[in-house]
Parts: sequence; structure tokens; C-alpha cells
Amino acid sequence: MGWLIGPSLGNQVFYLVNRHVKVQMMAKESEFFARVKQHRVDPSNSSAGNPVPDFYGEKIQSVLGYRRWLKDQRAFNKKKTANFV
Repeated sequence: MGWLIGPSLGNQVFYLVNRHVKVQMMAKESEFFARVKQHRVDPSNSSAGNPVPDFYGEKIQSVLGYRRWLKDQRAFNKKKTANFV
């Protein structure tokens, strides 16, 4: 049960202690999620041999990780639209 309650309780405690940054963090978070939504690939073009790379951006932990995620998304789109002879 700790794994279920931990994040919810942890977020509440964090935002109670750091009230002055809550609005800024929420704005940054929503901007980040909008960027992920904008740049992610279309999952209808995936297959078993070519799965969608991290559709929701769950593995992004840093700016470097975000850039890597963008690169993977572009590579998937490029592979999808490539003309094979």
C-alpha cells in the first residue's frame, strides 16, 4: 500500500513545504506535458518490429533525456515515412 499512497502524500507534503514554488512548478509541468503531446509520434503506425518509443515520455529524467526522447521520436517518424524501393 505504501507504493500507492506514497506519491500522493509526498506531493502534498512537498507542496505544503514549498508553497512559493507551486504555481511555477505547475506551469512548467503543464508546458512540458504540452511539448511531449506536441512532439510524440502517431501510435497507429507502430508494429511489433517497430514499436513506439516511450509514447508518454515517462523515461525522461533530464534535459539530456528530453533531447534523446525527441531524437527517438524523429527517428521513428523518419522510419515511418521512408520510401523503401
